[in-house]
Amino acid sequence: MLKHIYRIIILIGVFSASLFYFSKDIKEVVFEIDNTVDMEDATFPLVTLKSGGEEINLLHGYSSNLNANKLREAVTPLDMEQAFEVVIHQKEDTIMKLNYEIREFTDNELIESNSVSVFEENGDEKTAKIKFRTELAKEKEYAVKITLITSKSQKMYYYTRVKIYPDAHLKEQLEFIMDFHNAIQDKEKAQEIKKYLEFDP
Repeated sequence: MLKHIYRIIILIGVFSASLFYFSKDIKEVVFEIDNTVDMEDATFPLVTLKSGGEEINLLHGYSSNLNANKLREAVTPLDMEQAFEVVIHQKEDTIMKLNYEIREFTDNELIESNSVSVFEENGDEKTAKIKFRTELAKEKEYAVKITLITSKSQKMYYYTRVKIYPDAHLKEQLEFIMDFHNAIQDKEKAQEIKKYLEFDP
């Protein structure tokens, strides 16, 4: 019995001595980072979509032609006119042409494709109007690919989804959303939206 006790005491002693030795021998290594790297600004034009009179859904461009069905960048709501505007915030590139196509999600079937080469210009911005000729099903999502072509024949790809909302008063709803957004950033205007919020008195 005493032999077992001595063995346990010896093992505990060896373990404690090992911990003490290795804790002194291991050196702490500190990595210092003296510089930071800023992310580069986007080089492709930024695109916003305009629906119901409001600019929504900021899109970033891709250099590769991707499968629009695999991406879920944003859903752009449309009314029964099936029209929206593409606002192009140009950078170094000069946009000469816009191609678009709309496809089914289930089988990737092409529904419609067309191009726009006439833009409304306002400073560095160009605006293209898109109106689908094919009648789209209500409250069903479709994949849309927008291709911008520059004066140097470079292609840049943008993706979104569209969905028709019948009798949704889209313009009024978007105006309410923007008013609500602006109000929560202004103390005086915030009083006007209290009636829409549930709060403890």
